[in-house]
Amino acid sequence: MEYLVPLMRNEPAESALRYAFNACAYALLGNRHKADSVNLERFSLKEHALALAQTQKALGNAETATADSTLAAVLLLCLYEVYLT
Repeated sequence: MEYLVPLMRNEPAESALRYAFNACAYALLGNRHKADSVNLERFSLKEHALALAQTQKALGNAETATADSTLAAVLLLCLYEVYLT
C-alpha cells in the first residue's frame, strides 16, 4: 500500500482518505495493543463514520468520484469492514 503516502500528502485533513486511513489505523492498534486509558475502538468507529460520510460526498461529485484518493478511501473502508472489525 505504498501508494497511500503520496496520495495522503495532497489530501486535506477532512478528506475521506484520511478518515479511512485513521479508522484502519485505530482499529489495527486496538486489535493488537491494549491501551489502558485510550478507547481505540471508539476512535476507530468515529473515524469510520466520518470516512463513510466524506466518501458519500466524494462519490456524489463528478470531479472527485473518479479521483485516485476516493478509490483509495473505498479500498481502505473495505479493508476495515473485512479484516478489522
